[in-house]
Amino acid sequence: MPETWRYKQYYDKRILVETASLLDPLYPDARILCLSAEEVALLRPLLGYAHRRSTFVSQYQASQYVAPSTEEWDAIQAIVAGLEDKLMVDCTDFYTALQTIAANIAATNARLETLNTNVAGTNTAITGTYDELQAMQAALECICRGMPNTDDTAALPPIIDEYLDDGTFDVDDPYPGQAGPGTESDACAIAQLVWAFSYEMLTEVIQPAQTGALAVLLPAAVLAITGWLGGVLVAVPVGAIMYYLREIIDAWARGSLDGVVNSWFTLKDELVCAAYDELKVGASYASAAAAMSEVINEQEDISPIDKVVFRAFTAPWVFAKMAYAWDQLTTWATSRVTVGFCADCPTDDIIGSNWIAVPWPWEGMPIHFDHGGGSWWEVHCATGTIPAGFRLSGLFYEIKNFTGTCTQLKKMSGSEACAVGTSMFNNTSEYTITNGWYFTYLTGEFDYTECKAAVRPDATSSTLGAKAVSGPVTFNYTWNLGYTCTGSCDIYIRYLVFNGTTKPTW
Repeated sequence: MPETWRYKQYYDKRILVETASLLDPLYPDARILCLSAEEVALLRPLLGYAHRRSTFVSQYQASQYVAPSTEEWDAIQAIVAGLEDKLMVDCTDFYTALQTIAANIAATNARLETLNTNVAGTNTAITGTYDELQAMQAALECICRGMPNTDDTAALPPIIDEYLDDGTFDVDDPYPGQAGPGTESDACAIAQLVWAFSYEMLTEVIQPAQTGALAVLLPAAVLAITGWLGGVLVAVPVGAIMYYLREIIDAWARGSLDGVVNSWFTLKDELVCAAYDELKVGASYASAAAAMSEVINEQEDISPIDKVVFRAFTAPWVFAKMAYAWDQLTTWATSRVTVGFCADCPTDDIIGSNWIAVPWPWEGMPIHFDHGGGSWWEVHCATGTIPAGFRLSGLFYEIKNFTGTCTQLKKMSGSEACAVGTSMFNNTSEYTITNGWYFTYLTGEFDYTECKAAVRPDATSSTLGAKAVSGPVTFNYTWNLGYTCTGSCDIYIRYLVFNGTTKPTW
């Protein structure tokens, strides 16, 4: 019985190749094919599917099929590699050698013609040899014409013209000034999709293509993007996408494409958060692209040339197309968006009429609780300092990853390990715990209605146990989880709310 990982589900868009047709072919062992440049350009991107095990079937079953075994797969990949070598070969030397042979044959033909005239006694034999040599010369010329040509200079313009005619490409670029969504959920989704678009363009389209010819990569890229957008691709600025692909090809030629892929993966969080901060307030796609570029420019371990490649990934047209994919909720888009991904992104100060909300400026987040059971309270806290001249009177925090049977989370004054500095809570507060945002404040200190609306309108408000403290002082926020229960949760302090509109400095 085949290993379970070899079982694959049928998919009506997938064309399956029978393993036996490659490993035990019915055709003669060898043949010469003369392919045009257009035919070679068609075959090259299609070979990317030959590197996917799901393309091949070793056994059909009613509701699924069996992919090749490890031994079969190794044999298939050897066959594919041989075909790729044939399609990628630079035939200049071979072509020159064949041309030399053809010229020598032509010279021999001339000599044989003279000999045929002068030596009447051997006329029949020489005529036969002459005819055979002419047939050989014709065959060699056919081989030369059929060898692949990697120069796509002539093939590219007709492809671009066709995309311009059907509306896939557009001469103008209307996207830089287009405004972002202005909502946090949509902003985070689009930012994630911009990153995913570039990463998958690199790993799913460019790398499997095994070619640096734009005439091959451009149709492959258009086909992939169209699928990601749900079947529709219109008005892509032709200059922008050509620049995008050209920069990637240049990285490939320099041998740095693998490094580009790895760096792009490593920088995902920073890049997504940078674009998210712009898009959530309705800034333009150009502003979001510039924010990503700023992250890229700050990386000291990335070469200046590869930074150019990175910046090509973040062009405004990419944002526009990813926004469309998200609006349409395409299968590709929804499967690549993680809800809440941007919750941990660094945030900016938010200033109101008589208050300022400052993101937690120190390490130590999240505050993790893991109650192992028994009749006791688990105590954890966070500490900080208030400079002279500043008064702390409010707090936004978030509870995440709550599991278990513990339903009591008390805001308490510091005790045990948390008896550090001045407590910001009194020993009186609500017990109920659920995941979500909370806004705790002391009344009479600032416009808390305005503050909540600006920072987090969906936060649960509470004045129970809240205190206000003026600096200079060290403070602590303490929570107790319990009592007789088993459970865990994480607390993230998101914002400290100070009176006034000036940010403290630490």
